[in-house]
Amino acid sequence: MDSLEKVKKGLSIYADEGREAYEAYLKELLREDQLAAEVLEVAILTHISELSSAVRKGSQVYRSLPDDPRLSAYFAGVMGKAYRMMGEIEASENYHLRDLEASEAIGDKDGVFRARTNLLHIRFCRGEYELLYKEIKSALKNKELPDDYYARYHLAFLEIIKGEPDKVLRIIKTLKHSEDKRFYYFGSIEIKGLALRLMGRLEEAMACYEESAEGMVRLGAAYSAFPCAKALELSRLAGLPKPPRRLISACLSLGVKGSWGEQAAAQAIQALNNPDNEKCCSMLFEAAGGYKRAYHLLEAFTSGLLSAQIAWQIESPLFAKILRFLAPLAPAHPGFRKDPLLGRFLTEIYPLLTSGSGRGNEHSIRAYLIGEMRVLVDGKEIPIGSWRRKKAARALVYLLLSPKHRLPQDHLFYLLWPRRKYDERSREGLYSVIYTIRKGIGRPELLTKRRDFYQLEDVWTDLDELELLIRKADAAQDTDDRVENLSLARSIAKDELLPEIIDDHYIEEYREYYNRLRRRIFSSSG
Repeated sequence: MDSLEKVKKGLSIYADEGREAYEAYLKELLREDQLAAEVLEVAILTHISELSSAVRKGSQVYRSLPDDPRLSAYFAGVMGKAYRMMGEIEASENYHLRDLEASEAIGDKDGVFRARTNLLHIRFCRGEYELLYKEIKSALKNKELPDDYYARYHLAFLEIIKGEPDKVLRIIKTLKHSEDKRFYYFGSIEIKGLALRLMGRLEEAMACYEESAEGMVRLGAAYSAFPCAKALELSRLAGLPKPPRRLISACLSLGVKGSWGEQAAAQAIQALNNPDNEKCCSMLFEAAGGYKRAYHLLEAFTSGLLSAQIAWQIESPLFAKILRFLAPLAPAHPGFRKDPLLGRFLTEIYPLLTSGSGRGNEHSIRAYLIGEMRVLVDGKEIPIGSWRRKKAARALVYLLLSPKHRLPQDHLFYLLWPRRKYDERSREGLYSVIYTIRKGIGRPELLTKRRDFYQLEDVWTDLDELELLIRKADAAQDTDDRVENLSLARSIAKDELLPEIIDDHYIEEYREYYNRLRRRIFSSSG
């Protein structure tokens, strides 16, 4: 039995026999094959959503992997999943591409399929819906996938986004479920619920959401919070009875322990259970932000839209802020203009979302990360290079680079002190770093603490702008628009990303991602 087979055996023991049997196996494996034991530990940490610990340990293990291409490819996939669940989508893509490259090199068809499936999901997370739709359609037509289940599953979600519920129901009927796809079986019932909602068959939609949530709870899946939140949303909008209290409680309990997206769904459950409209509005908007940071853009849009409707009804000052949040999401989700519950409201506010009034061009923090690094706050350059506490400057760079400019506090700690234990005593160093950043930028309110995350507020970076221009170019129907956006992207991407910082693993992940963007835009026609 090689190292990879030992890892897979450990995963099976954890799933079938429980924690105690797994720990006994792990103890034995540590003596027999330490590398396999460490890979197994990272896989389990990812499975139980202890993501910062998984990434910290996994980064160290990955750099020390011997020349074992099968194990390296598999472990790259594990790391890609951990980073994706953290919302670190760029680093996740890097690892899945490494998985693909290694699997192709050794002719591992299962590994190639695994990597390609994960990369399809990355496109979905980014909201690259048009490109993904074409890619899946092409793969299905040419029969390129050994198992087209996951492609069809994503295609059903894409038809929801396009507003084609009849096609969704037809796709779901073609899905051939098996024992190893139980999670996706209950996920497909959730998708069916979305389609039925768009068709106005609200009681049937509610039944689907409840069935999906019940099934996920039986699996012990924190994802159960997603269909539960959708059921509560339907209840609030249509006046249908809520799911059973025990089901709501179970989904909430699982959700708060899950990934960042599942925690956002748990926030949505709490919001929708609150009878006070003002509190529900603010809590639901916070949940929408959590969904967006975790790259669950469909849920971010629908939760944000409902919070906007409530804000409009109660004349809340949050309404303008919610509009700014919804502005980039609305054009990507045209199907919900057909929604019988929120479609009319969306149509009414759509001019506000697309006219530019919902978003501002000015940001409190503007950071240039390509070429010579510069950070400006309210137009004034901040001399972070001269800060006495160098780790504070590095932490600010990490926050500027990270998706949505937020990092879990334990992950930020491990990035700064990778070999120190994260405990009450060592946390003092992190607090000191945060204090230095707040003092250095001159506006402490721009670095907030949200639950277990540190978040920079109101930020623009040239890397964000580059990504936006590429998305616009990809989605452009007009050739002139595509050419213009690509031209602007090339003007930004002339230099290296943070060339003054070397030998930093986290920054290297983003440099690899940035270089991939550069190759893409400079090789594109237009």
